[in-house]
Amino acid sequence: MNLSSTVGDQKSTFSNSVLQLEIRGPSESHLSVIDVPGIFKNTTLDRTTKNDIILVRNMVLRYMQNQRPIMLAVVPANVDIATQEIIGMASEIDPEGERTLRILTKPDLVDKGAEHKVIQLIHDGNSNGQLGWILVRNLGQEQLQAGNVDRDAEERMFYHNVPWNRVPPDNYGIASLMTCPQELTSTVRREFPSVRSGVIKRLSDSKNLLQSLGAQRETAEQQRRILLDVVSAFQELTQHTLATNYGVNDIFDEDKDLRLTTLVSLRNNAFSHNLANCGHTYTVRSKPEEPDDIVDDHEERCSIAANTEKPQKIMQSRKNWGSSRQMPKIEDLEEIIHISEPVELSIKIGILSWTERVYSNSRGFEIGT
Repeated sequence: MNLSSTVGDQKSTFSNSVLQLEIRGPSESHLSVIDVPGIFKNTTLDRTTKNDIILVRNMVLRYMQNQRPIMLAVVPANVDIATQEIIGMASEIDPEGERTLRILTKPDLVDKGAEHKVIQLIHDGNSNGQLGWILVRNLGQEQLQAGNVDRDAEERMFYHNVPWNRVPPDNYGIASLMTCPQELTSTVRREFPSVRSGVIKRLSDSKNLLQSLGAQRETAEQQRRILLDVVSAFQELTQHTLATNYGVNDIFDEDKDLRLTTLVSLRNNAFSHNLANCGHTYTVRSKPEEPDDIVDDHEERCSIAANTEKPQKIMQSRKNWGSSRQMPKIEDLEEIIHISEPVELSIKIGILSWTERVYSNSRGFEIGT
């Protein structure tokens, strides 16, 4: 877990790893209890850091957001409940209080005269349809160190004290936590369909994964059979590709690049289009133009890319130059394909100005030359 073992070793005091203790026996209840650290806001020198505060809060929040378990929100009775963050978090995640059981501890530390507030809080929790509050009285440090004190007996004895005897019996003592079958049953009944669906889905995924691994391949014969199956599947896929039977296998929808026949056809069309529109030196205009009106709008006419929905312009500037490749660069194919080179595009010009220019630049001494 990589946890801190000595003071000042710069390691975290908390971890997201789970330490699991399994208790079995004929009289043990069939349930799981997840004990998460308590939320704290202040760091301790050489013990906890701000990262520990964030880690613990996120851990508690993650477990609380699971809709299946019942949340036991434990707070001391001798503090202001309104200041306890865990109660606010539980109210946000479970506003109806259907799966939140609130537990009050340390009633023996409540100030004299403030007991009625705690008792009233317990009564109010029973009247609003929520799971309510349960008051428990644990042993103090001195009693724990003595080791010979009966915890349950001390709790029963404390209940006879005034005014704690006004707490409803169903809301007092550790025994009340053991008699919550109705809440547990309701939770199980509510969550069982989703649990069942989750198990079925995981089972189906595991079966599909196991099937995708294929048969055993321990012997040479089994390996040859597997290899033949792979070759046959590849040959069948190739035949479907050449025949453009793309509907027989979902792989053609998952990977569009496997539709080779279509891609080759599109590339042929693109090559034919580019050769027809960009394969000549000059493009003769159909109407007169202004002198020296050489336009660079050829990029729009020489822009088809075979594997894209939108045209890719091969001219990146106002110059009459394009690229010899229109497909994305593939590093694995660099050694077997031609590298991208600049290609001069045809010049768009009128026939009259071109004829005059050729005549002016080519005539000799004779009239006919």
